[in-house]
Amino acid sequence: MSLLNNGIQTCIICGNQVETKHVLSNVTINYTDLDTRPRGIARNSEKNCVHYCPNCGYASYNLEKDITFGLREILKTEEYQAVFNNQDLDVDAKKFYLMGIILDEINEFQRAATSFLRASWFFNDLGNKEWMIKSKKRAIKSFLKSEFTWRNEQVICILVDLYRRIEKFDMAVEAINHFGLNNVKNEENRKILEFQLKLCEEKDSSIHSTNEIIQEQ
Repeated sequence: MSLLNNGIQTCIICGNQVETKHVLSNVTINYTDLDTRPRGIARNSEKNCVHYCPNCGYASYNLEKDITFGLREILKTEEYQAVFNNQDLDVDAKKFYLMGIILDEINEFQRAATSFLRASWFFNDLGNKEWMIKSKKRAIKSFLKSEFTWRNEQVICILVDLYRRIEKFDMAVEAINHFGLNNVKNEENRKILEFQLKLCEEKDSSIHSTNEIIQEQ
């Protein structure tokens, strides 16, 4: 089970008192989806990692912290306001997307991509394919802005899965070829990318786990 701690944070933007839940511990299964989403109870408890002020729309790991100069201006942007005011979007998914916008604006591209990726997980759970795809596209865009992406084989594994899940199979294969299987040092990551090549060949855009790779051996 997940161990949660209830708390209250004061939003640094508007002063609103927000009830929060903090994850203290999780029980996880030792394999994940190909995009690193955990299995087991941790799969859903991750939504408590980001907090959200319903009054002004600020989304952050800590609502009491101003993470950058000009934060208030970011919250006023057209894109941010459009997402914040979209009442059709589930809050648990929306808050990750909003935090992704903030992080992307301050050039924290890896963290932004991770936040968009997590948004896509929760939109997918809700059956919201439109916003699942939109979130994955934003994650890709943020990853590609970061020079770190092409130096990290685990990030490449995530990027490839993002392309495959939105049916950009050619782009997934191109990313693998650009990085080069011969440059993959970790054996598990190599097997993941080889498995991704097989899935792309089959035009398979569904969710898969690392456990399937183990079972194939």
